[in-house]
Amino acid sequence: MFLIRVWSDTKDILRFLSSLCLTIILLGTQCYKKDGEVKMAIMAEKTWEKHANPWSGWTRMITYPLLYLPFWFLSDFLNEPSANWFMPVWLFFVIIWFVINPRIFPKPKNYDNWMSKGVFGEKLWTANKRYKDINIIFTIIPAPFFVIALYTTYMNLFWETMFFASIPFLFKLWFLDRMVFYYEENKTK
Repeated sequence: MFLIRVWSDTKDILRFLSSLCLTIILLGTQCYKKDGEVKMAIMAEKTWEKHANPWSGWTRMITYPLLYLPFWFLSDFLNEPSANWFMPVWLFFVIIWFVINPRIFPKPKNYDNWMSKGVFGEKLWTANKRYKDINIIFTIIPAPFFVIALYTTYMNLFWETMFFASIPFLFKLWFLDRMVFYYEENKTK
């Protein structure tokens, strides 16, 4: 009986997560027409320059742990939606923050810092479609840990959540570090 309930909860959570991810992707992407062909960009050039502001990068990084907080109260919300109305509101604000964060900060005066180089390295890496090189593992490996962290958060398992949530966070920092190297190697090309 317990396994059936866990499986049902897991299916609901995965359904919710997939729609959440699709929403973030659709809000964050931009379509444009070039040479008569419709293309999709993660961000416009102007947005990448604003996102290279260290305030944008670091405030986005410290927001990642706030993504787990609504899932801590998800079971309460599902049992009593009117008493736990703040859960979807909090989640909405976190998602909106992730979408507007690269756009609200001004362009920095200079780009000679670790976070700016990491952002521009990611821009170059994405533009060059380098999805087959080793850096893709920094995106693929943390994904299941992120899902497990959301599940342990939903189950209110504090230390397990801390463990599984720290792995994607550390991989994101490692990915940014690799993007700094990628930027330094490819900035003149």
